Amino acid sequence: MHKYEEAYYKGKFTVINCQTCGFKHLYPIPTPEELEEFYKHQYYTEVKPDWTKDQLEEQVFWDINHKDKLDTLNNLLGEKESRRILDIGCGNGLFLKLFQRYGWEVLGIEPSDTVAGYASEIGIPVLKDTIENIELNQVGLFDVANLSFVLEHVPNPADFLGTVYDLLKPGGLVCIEIPNEFNDLQMAINEALGKEMWWISAPDHINYFDFDSLEKLLTRLGFKVELRETSYPMELFILQGDDYVGNSEIGKRMHKKRVQFEKALVETGRNDVKRRLYQALANIGLGRSIIMYARK
Repeated sequence: MHKYEEAYYKGKFTVINCQTCGFKHLYPIPTPEELEEFYKHQYYTEVKPDWTKDQLEEQVFWDINHKDKLDTLNNLLGEKESRRILDIGCGNGLFLKLFQRYGWEVLGIEPSDTVAGYASEIGIPVLKDTIENIELNQVGLFDVANLSFVLEHVPNPADFLGTVYDLLKPGGLVCIEIPNEFNDLQMAINEALGKEMWWISAPDHINYFDFDSLEKLLTRLGFKVELRETSYPMELFILQGDDYVGNSEIGKRMHKKRVQFEKALVETGRNDVKRRLYQALANIGLGRSIIMYARK
């Protein structure tokens, strides 16, 4: 049974701060059958039809972010002769393509035929399915499991992460990136500007974590968190008068500002400054996304 005292509303959808689960989530939760149909046939055709095209146009930017994760995972793994990564919800495979270029053995899992087909075309081995249908002896064990913007979509994150745990070698790592919702900057916008909670996105976003609730869930499942990080706090733009929500033209301009900021630091040899800044923001719960590395 889900127990809660706080609830948040957007139209017909309700998000509860669930005391049973330890994090915020939609209530009621969509059924697995509804979600499977949505992600297999609608998500990349209706919700994110231009996702691959947009990523290809900004591949330099995305490679910078993917390389940050590669460097962190290499450091956390230490000396190993071979490295094997599973990307759950691998999408178009561009994340794994970078790891493949650096000598990693890669495998993706992706239920959407639309983007899984692109990943296969660029040489990424992909299982066109969901992790719940994968047999352990079918894929073996991995040094790393990556979940980029996956955990907010699954109906039971604890069971899902339990399966991930079983797919990792002893000492293996999980890298999770999810939206950082209900953060203080968003709540300031909601309270000071009277703007609705635009970040509630249903039915695709079921779960709404913060840094602490995600770490508590991982710890409860037997993981040890090694590092917290985040990405650029985009909500700053709204507080400064550039309201990009529902306005794609302003949104693109603000995204370009964020890209310009990050590329300037990288190109002048100061990527470490960017990393330290984003880790400091994560430690106070701010930043657009939650990036967390945890060890089995």
